[in-house]
Amino acid sequence: MNINHDAPLKVMLKDLSQFTKFNDSWLYTCNDGSNIAIKLSKIHIQGEINKTAGFLKEILIVSDGSGKAKVTRGAQVPGDLSWLHEGVYCSIIGNLIDNGKLPHISAIKIARISNTVLREMWPLEVAELKYILLGKGEPELVEETLEDFDY
Repeated sequence: MNINHDAPLKVMLKDLSQFTKFNDSWLYTCNDGSNIAIKLSKIHIQGEINKTAGFLKEILIVSDGSGKAKVTRGAQVPGDLSWLHEGVYCSIIGNLIDNGKLPHISAIKIARISNTVLREMWPLEVAELKYILLGKGEPELVEETLEDFDY
């Protein structure tokens, strides 16, 4: 099954090795035995800034616990980015440029995340989306009445 995914796909950095360049897009093939390929152009990652480089901190090395990536940003990234420094956790939406040993992402949006709950939930959000895309995210409905619950 092939899926076109217009919204940025939430991914863990380790998953980028499963991407294959396809014309001006990328194909993400799930490695769980299903034959599902997702065609996309943008990805959504979250991670901690490990290192910054450049006069305007236009190059970042970001880690999400599963891998690292190089993130470049140009003047088109909106907002005040003076908070960009090592140890800050952030959300990044961008275009995947290369998925080699150190994947390269060209950012179009970077947002600081200071809430630890949001940080802890990220891997679960990524897993949930994957299950939904694989058709495994359907909830099991059980018929129960209010009397079945002990209050």
